[in-house]
Amino acid sequence: MRRFLPLVVVLLVFINGCKKDTPDLNGYKPADHTYDNSYMPLSKGSTWNYTSGSGEQMVKTSLTLTGDSTTINNRTYKLMLNKTTGAPDKTQYYYNAQHLYSVSENAGGVSLEYFCLNDQLFTGNTWNAKLTPTGLVNGVPGRISGQVVERNVTKIVLGKTYIYVIHTRLSVQYDYSHTGEYKEYGSYDYYFAKGVGIIQSNVTLGGITKTSMLTDYTIQ
Repeated sequence: MRRFLPLVVVLLVFINGCKKDTPDLNGYKPADHTYDNSYMPLSKGSTWNYTSGSGEQMVKTSLTLTGDSTTINNRTYKLMLNKTTGAPDKTQYYYNAQHLYSVSENAGGVSLEYFCLNDQLFTGNTWNAKLTPTGLVNGVPGRISGQVVERNVTKIVLGKTYIYVIHTRLSVQYDYSHTGEYKEYGSYDYYFAKGVGIIQSNVTLGGITKTSMLTDYTIQ
């Protein structure tokens, strides 16, 4: 049986009150952006550049919002062009509405949704989300189990300091035995900065962790 391991992540969660934490501004140097209320701006022409690995193994990724949109499971997703070193260009799909953030991709003809953030959740809040409307991926139950690890913290990435950062951790799980016992097949840590988007991600698959860090960006 083929196992689908997602490349990117997201959530369906209950809306809770927003915790009014105050970030530590010691040594803060403003990043080159204007803050807004979104943790993933989706304006046409906005770009994010990332790097992962080092030396000959360094991989660079550029994400650009095209301004186009599509409907997936009754939600309107924005299209993002992904250009990655050594890989064909591909399109990713991002959703941001009513404090919920998600990404969708097509795996083997199945539209998977990964809900990764609700910006009103408290630190420690958890959620479970189906990968598809039916909860099945080619007949296999699949879900995401997520948690808000930190919120409204400061984080330095490649020398730049970001404030109002939310850190989420997601576990992608499948129940191949159909017994209700889900097992983890990958974990993801995401750091969302207010007004910027994802500034760092740590993805662990097969015991190997890959870290991707934001080098620069432009919000239109």
